[in-house]
Amino acid sequence: MRVFRSLAVATAVTAMLLAAGCTDDGPKTSSKPPGSTKSSAPSAAEAAAAAAATSDLNAAVQELTRTSYKFTMKAGDAASTGTVDPKTKQNSITVTVVEFKTEVLLVDPEVYARITGLPLPGVDPAKWLKIDRTKIKSFGALGIHDLNDPTGVNTLAKTIATIQKTGDRSYKGTLDLSKGSDAFGLDAAAVRALAEKARAIPFEATVNEGNKLATWKMTIPAYGAEKETTFDLAFTEHGGTFPVTKPPANQTVNPPQTVYDMLQA
Repeated sequence: MRVFRSLAVATAVTAMLLAAGCTDDGPKTSSKPPGSTKSSAPSAAEAAAAAAATSDLNAAVQELTRTSYKFTMKAGDAASTGTVDPKTKQNSITVTVVEFKTEVLLVDPEVYARITGLPLPGVDPAKWLKIDRTKIKSFGALGIHDLNDPTGVNTLAKTIATIQKTGDRSYKGTLDLSKGSDAFGLDAAAVRALAEKARAIPFEATVNEGNKLATWKMTIPAYGAEKETTFDLAFTEHGGTFPVTKPPANQTVNPPQTVYDMLQA
């Protein structure tokens, strides 16, 4: 679990997309995905069906890079909501973990953040911090890997290992997080701890009548001190209008170095 480098307090905010918990490691899995009994390669028809399903689902996910939408995400004690508009480059994102909350506004190229519930030195929780983007690496420490893809689903769609179409607009399969996992706060150390489990993460997805992503669900198994966590994502109001207003000047301040140090992860 990642923690703020500059703080003595280790909070769940730094890993909001992992949802804190305690379990034992459990036995390591075999090299085969759970439930796998077939030793032979898929038939040509099965391979073609999987390729078509992957292409269709990826197309639905890619619509999120072109069309505005609202999103909600729930993972254990953590939740995230917001709006994204790729055309106007105006996004609004809120992350909450128990009593901690981070709000981020993107009015390109400007970014503002308000952090409440954390004892950050020099930070007034009532004020918006105007972030100099040249001084940070990401908002990963606050549970947001990519401001333009706050749920991380674009990264995850590229890790599909197996897939099958289960209905007119529904899919299920497994993900291989060794191909990329930062979107959900799972760093390289977490993937190593998951071992072979990381290569067969179960997921389900649906698309709407307009062939745009509607839901995405995945379950990260227990590993280390982390309990099994299910992520539920929903995408709605595709094509809607979601204007984002910059905070008033009298409610905006420059961040202390403490904040910039935290955002170097």
